[in-house]
Amino acid sequence: MPFKKGENWNGNANGRPKGSFRTLTPMIEEELKRIPEGEKETYRKKFIRVLLDKAIKDKDTQTMKLVLNYVDGLPVQHIDHTTGGEAFGDLLTDEQKQRLAKEILNGQDIKTSNTGSEG
Repeated sequence: MPFKKGENWNGNANGRPKGSFRTLTPMIEEELKRIPEGEKETYRKKFIRVLLDKAIKDKDTQTMKLVLNYVDGLPVQHIDHTTGGEAFGDLLTDEQKQRLAKEILNGQDIKTSNTGSEG
């Protein structure tokens, strides 16, 4: 029955049964630990060797990036939180800055919190 405007909606009330979906990750991890019959090293070691061979021997830059991203993490991307080089704070009036500071300080007057004195 389709949803009708004004009716209560509770989504998929029964939902998917627990355990009905398993991710592949645990299965892949388990398989990578295995040593194939007649071999001396795990699939994990073989996998890493093939990956590095592709990156280094084949000079595959995409694979190089992949390896570096997993080893070192993605490069930090700095985001300019300004508007055309002008800081947000410069866009506020003194009154707006005072109100904002008061809100941040849970209603305390900014002058009181900075100087430690009343008024």
